[in-house]
Amino acid sequence: MKHPNNSSDANAKVASLLLLFFYLIAFISPAHAGQSSYAAFGDRQGDIYTIANDGKLRWFRHNDRMVGTLLATSQKPIIVGSMAILNDWFTTKVIPSTDGVIYMVDSAGQLLWSRYDTKFPDNQQWINRDKMTVINNGWQNYQHIFAGGDGVIYAITNTGKMHWFRHTGWQDGSNAWANDSGKQISKGWQGTLKIFSGGDGIIYSIFKDGRLRWHRHLGRLTGANNWTYNGTQRTIGFNWQNFHQVFSSGDGIIYGTTANGDFVWHRHAGWLTGAESWTPAPAMNSGRVVAAGQTLR
Repeated sequence: MKHPNNSSDANAKVASLLLLFFYLIAFISPAHAGQSSYAAFGDRQGDIYTIANDGKLRWFRHNDRMVGTLLATSQKPIIVGSMAILNDWFTTKVIPSTDGVIYMVDSAGQLLWSRYDTKFPDNQQWINRDKMTVINNGWQNYQHIFAGGDGVIYAITNTGKMHWFRHTGWQDGSNAWANDSGKQISKGWQGTLKIFSGGDGIIYSIFKDGRLRWHRHLGRLTGANNWTYNGTQRTIGFNWQNFHQVFSSGDGIIYGTTANGDFVWHRHAGWLTGAESWTPAPAMNSGRVVAAGQTLR
């Protein structure tokens, strides 16, 4: 195996959808964390989570995520978790995945695992009792790391090579990996500013010049080097370089956060095929502010 060294409604919603730091989506890197604005993530049901400087995980709901209307200004944040289990989350890369699983890479390069246990919704319990389980080492040298769901993790080197891993122990935190984990499945990713999953093997990347690119890895679950359009990316948008963070909540919905805390909503109508099509037409890759300034802090 080629991988780094082993070593209600609101309350009910929080309980059942604390896919904690949720479906497929961006991570916190040290470069991002040093900025003054918070970290933000989302799931596939319109739930948005943020981590502020106090390390608290807060929950909001974007009820109209499919059409992009404003988040209710009267809505108060609900604290649903804490990052107190970490010595310093500012130097930790957070890699959210599916079904409550969250990975992290600490400053020593350890890959950590935790999972929210929805059997204890009122107590916001974690399967491993407020601890992060070390499941791997040697991850400090990757420039970008993000999860594709179902234990799939992508890691990109400084030279632009993409490596595929599948953590088969993703449900219980065991140190178990698919045999081909660590294999190179692509190259040419150097110059990527940000990269995140859109679900179903879809990967969005932002180039340094602000181009938003679409890719789809058909071999997501097996690690096969099989990509839509023979691996050729498609440019589907421009001027994305200034977002503080960018993440997808599935179904082509992409949020970008600005340095002052604005949440900007987009919907890529061509998310399954890579068509340069946005809703509403003609040019919604420019986005719509659905929550302004300090609303989500």
